[in-house]
Amino acid sequence: MTAHNLAFLPDMSARMSRIVRNAKAENDAEERQASVERARRIIRKPNGYTDGQLRTACGFYMTHGDRGPDYLLADQHLFAINKRQQIARNRAKAAARVAAGAAAWAAARAAAGTAWAAADAGAATRAAQEKQLRIMLAE
Repeated sequence: MTAHNLAFLPDMSARMSRIVRNAKAENDAEERQASVERARRIIRKPNGYTDGQLRTACGFYMTHGDRGPDYLLADQHLFAINKRQQIARNRAKAAARVAAGAAAWAAARAAAGTAWAAADAGAATRAAQEKQLRIMLAE
């Protein structure tokens, strides 16, 4: 009868693996909580962090953190980062359009045979050119 009961007891390696698995789960939970706290500190005081670091912290907090006011603050940070990147992209495109427009304007003037000195016909022409430039920059 004793031999039969011993067959059903888990062996030492199974017991150790269960203990290690439980300890690992506890350590993972503690590490995740510590990471959430670090992300929360970064979100609350983002000074000194790059946009990439802030984006990572916000994404981690929004995935693993709670849905409190820090979640909304993280969302605001992500919105601001995306907006800054969009403005930078549009500014580069506008600068390229202005440069292309100025080159086309210079080529048209050269093709017409008009000298640069003659192109300065007066204040009205300059005002029209400045207005056109402002419109191109605003796009």
